[in-house]
Amino acid sequence: KITDILVILSDIGKCSIIPDETVQGNATFYFKESPFEQGLNNFLKAFNLYYELENNTYYVSKINISVIDEISISIDAEDVDLTFLLKKISKKINKTILYDQLPRGNVSVHTENTQISKVLEMLIRKNLDYDLIEDENYFYIQKLQTQQNTINRFARINISENKSLFSLNAPKATLSDILN
Repeated sequence: KITDILVILSDIGKCSIIPDETVQGNATFYFKESPFEQGLNNFLKAFNLYYELENNTYYVSKINISVIDEISISIDAEDVDLTFLLKKISKKINKTILYDQLPRGNVSVHTENTQISKVLEMLIRKNLDYDLIEDENYFYIQKLQTQQNTINRFARINISENKSLFSLNAPKATLSDILN
């Protein structure tokens, strides 16, 4: 496990290495004789991982966020959960990001010196039924409720009755849609 390799590296480097929940999976890696920092960098780079060093503690993640100024950030993130990425951006920019329930799935983002609002719009762009609302104190990713969304949601649900028995066919429907 990658986390086990990080434990061994922390023992060798006599420091703390703390992975976040994005650090998962198995790995095989050969470490040539080299200084600790170089070995750690080579390992992390090979598996699209990044670290922040704070008080001799390495915080490891699949997400690397640099705040450029009050309105711009740079992000490198490969195949990470969207909600976790939004939480990490919020913490890094020290601004609340609220959101309605988002679709499941991982995203990859690589952008440099981009406005925070543009990054958030980019993250929700594939889901056309979401809108970004920006306030000076927060961002809100709102799910739009249109008549077309409602029609499409319920069009996927088929219910049939046969002698007081019901059959339900509802591929990719939510429980609340089925109950409605």
